[in-house]
Amino acid sequence: MTELEMDLRDVAKAPVEPDAPWYFRLSRALERRRVRGATRLLEEARRRGMLDVLVEYPVSDDLRLAVPIWRPCNAWDRQDVIGYEAAFLRLFAGCVGALGSGATLVDCGADIGTGSVLLRARCKNLDRIVAFEPNPSAHRVLALNLGGLGIEAQARRAAASDFTGRGHLASPPSDSSAHAMYLQPDPGGDVRVERVDDLLLPFGTPLALKIDVEGGELPVVEGAAQAIANASAVAIAFEAHPKVALRTCLDPVHVMRRLRELRDDLVFYIDTSPARAIDPDRAVFEQVRPDRVYNIVAVSAPR
Repeated sequence: MTELEMDLRDVAKAPVEPDAPWYFRLSRALERRRVRGATRLLEEARRRGMLDVLVEYPVSDDLRLAVPIWRPCNAWDRQDVIGYEAAFLRLFAGCVGALGSGATLVDCGADIGTGSVLLRARCKNLDRIVAFEPNPSAHRVLALNLGGLGIEAQARRAAASDFTGRGHLASPPSDSSAHAMYLQPDPGGDVRVERVDDLLLPFGTPLALKIDVEGGELPVVEGAAQAIANASAVAIAFEAHPKVALRTCLDPVHVMRRLRELRDDLVFYIDTSPARAIDPDRAVFEQVRPDRVYNIVAVSAPR
């Protein structure tokens, strides 16, 4: 199987374990040390079905994250989970926590729910989570993970965009991971497409919006325009990916400009280390080096 086929493969009856098999943990430790042959060992274990388990890693005293380690894009040990998107989550969780009580998180492109679970662990003001994920194999694990959060949570098997209808997932030629797949509108497609505004969030709801959709950020914002404008306060995160910007011919500054049209109270930060403010009037990749993936967070300024 190719890497993408393994990412899309569903193991419906995978056992749930409290930790990864020893040979998986050993392989990941050797990979970190760049020991030759470690990745081959992992690939062989995967090919033989020896990684067909869901591993539940603790992320807080009361929350756990189930990880399908047979998927190459989720081949994580405990250290990977603890350190997942550390700089971004520090920035975004701080902004989400400042929204006030009764906040709703809408997670677009949620995959298995890693971001949703880690944000719930850090942000006790979240009362509701709605997560969009069109990949069936990831969606099943997403639903499992959201079910253990202790709040109202819904896993929608759909992609988020600016229309309601159908589409299909396409892969860029430069990346074979399921995490790189992006939505293409297609009336006969196998993916349901929805707008965030279709959720009909109550007026005045504090809104956290996380967007990880590989180039479809602007359509997601357009499809969430009413929710963003009507929220009492917002924290909106989206990726700034240099390769995606090249593919789409759109710098992430276009997303910032549209958000500023929807709300005039936004300030923008980027998850450099340390995080810093970023100018919505200049192209993002003129302000930071286009040598890695960044996340930009738009947050309501204090009034």
